[in-house]
Amino acid sequence: MSNLSLIKYELEEINNIANFLDSENNELDEKTINDTKESIELLLEEKSEQLELILKELEAKEEKCKEIADFYAIKAKQANEKKKALKELILEAMRKLGAKKIETVTGTFTIRNNAPSLIIEDENLIPQKFITHISSIKIEKNEIKNEIKKGIKIPGVHLESTQSLVVK
Repeated sequence: MSNLSLIKYELEEINNIANFLDSENNELDEKTINDTKESIELLLEEKSEQLELILKELEAKEEKCKEIADFYAIKAKQANEKKKALKELILEAMRKLGAKKIETVTGTFTIRNNAPSLIIEDENLIPQKFITHISSIKIEKNEIKNEIKKGIKIPGVHLESTQSLVVK
């Protein structure tokens, strides 16, 4: 079992014990519950240094993967631009020479007539029957939040606070 898997297992066990202690099904007395909570809290504190290192390592790995992805996205875009430019040069040369097809040992270059593309010169001149109006709804969340904070009740919404773990 890897270090990360072991720590995940131990954290799950800590949570299971804590859930049991908080459940109404346990028949333990208050002192036993408090002692057990104290023990698992100490265990969690012991693991915290390892957990912090693992979280920081995963964060660094995430950042490095993003950097690599960005690097390769730029490389892919550059390769695509070079490919387009090269194809345009070949097309231009073939047009000037009047060649519709060039065959090589490894492949064939062929000039193909594409389907016509629609070019819109002036949207205002297009008849209404060809225009579809699209509307969208934007809910002003910040305004609603401010009103609720002032004590105003707004149907269909409520404020909810959550928690997150901060690792420094």
